[in-house]
Amino acid sequence: MAQQAVRVVNVTLSDNAIEPRIVSVPANYPIKFVVQNGGSCPHQYAVPAIPDFSIDALPGQTASMVFTFLNVGRFEVVSNDDDDQAHGLRGELIVEALY
Repeated sequence: MAQQAVRVVNVTLSDNAIEPRIVSVPANYPIKFVVQNGGSCPHQYAVPAIPDFSIDALPGQTASMVFTFLNVGRFEVVSNDDDDQAHGLRGELIVEALY
C-alpha cells in the first residue's frame, strides 16, 4: 500500500527561476512535490545529492512525485542542464528532523 503524502509542496519552474527558491520539509515523512513548468524549455527539479529525487517537466506541463527524505540537511536543488543553472534555476531543499 502506497503511503499518503503528509504535505504537498508546489513548485514552479520558469526559464530563469525556481519558485519557491527555498523549501523546508520534514525527514521521514512522505512529501508530494507538484512541479509546474511555466517555461519554454524542458526543466527538472532535482537534488544531485539524492539521485533518486528528480522530477522532469516539459513546457506547460505539471509533474509530481511522492518522496520520503531520510537524510537531514541542506541540499542544492537544480535543473540538470548547465544553461538552466547559469540562468538561475537553483534553489535549496532543507530536510529537518522532527522531534
